[in-house]
Amino acid sequence: MKVALVYDDLSRLAPGPEDPLDVGSEWEDARTIAGQAAALAANGYTVASIPYDTHFFAALENERPDCVFNIAEGRRGKDRESIVPAICRSLDIPCTSSDAVGLGLSLDKDLCKHIAHAHGVPTPDWFVVRRIKALDSLALPFPLFVKPNFEGSSMGIRPDSIVRTAEQLRERVAWLLCKIGPALVETYMPGPELTVGLLGNDDPIAFPVAEVRTAGRVYDKTMKNKDKMEEEIVCPAPIAPESAGELVAWSKTLFHELGLAGMARFDFKCDAAGKPGFLEVNPLPGMSRYYSVFTFQAQAASLTYEQLIGRIVELALERRRK
Repeated sequence: MKVALVYDDLSRLAPGPEDPLDVGSEWEDARTIAGQAAALAANGYTVASIPYDTHFFAALENERPDCVFNIAEGRRGKDRESIVPAICRSLDIPCTSSDAVGLGLSLDKDLCKHIAHAHGVPTPDWFVVRRIKALDSLALPFPLFVKPNFEGSSMGIRPDSIVRTAEQLRERVAWLLCKIGPALVETYMPGPELTVGLLGNDDPIAFPVAEVRTAGRVYDKTMKNKDKMEEEIVCPAPIAPESAGELVAWSKTLFHELGLAGMARFDFKCDAAGKPGFLEVNPLPGMSRYYSVFTFQAQAASLTYEQLIGRIVELALERRRK
């Protein structure tokens, strides 16, 4: 059976004027891509490595794989993660990621928070700014956290993303609107950061909840060093079993309501009193065996890297059979 590994090629990245700041920060490095290809081969699959570029559609038609292992984040636009699964659907090829709709919803933090709020999942109060004038009606108390509404992997996040005055807020939002796009402003949560990894389709299993420790630093792109992990991953997280169960239940609710499949990682942060709130979901979690939280969680659940990669392919084929 042939599996096409579809990925973003960092070696070919030449940022253009329309690209957002930090373009490519979500893309996996060559070491990770090679490791995924090796893991697929270890599961007995013939592997075709296909970079996601302007020749992607033709390459996929030429290879005609039995399944696509998708780790392509795309390059620009709020629909960038949806393109690969949409093309796979048009060619009737099973794809390991969620479908185009699920990926599109997940990339929009504002929509995700509305869905979370509607289903009783706590989330920090928030406000979306598409024009700087919208700040005139902002009523959230300081401190606040400012980040892009449509990006992941800490794109556009810096130490000054925490703002404590109206002047700092206006400056930070103006910077994001100029460099990246709409800004999401939310109540700052100073407590621990917790994450839930799910693996499955209709009834996903949950990996042990992990805590991401950054020694008080903002979890920006410099913390996500692809040569080494500067953050500390504690898995299982040192929280009460009932608290972990609550986080898993909230994550499974969102997994179903967003129409996700295969795998996803849900990020939460606690307030000063230790109460967690939902921040965002990553339905294309980092899959490096060297530095990704999701694979550390899988290891804590007694899954080898090869088993994890193989299971993700099996889940895509199961969805096809159903």
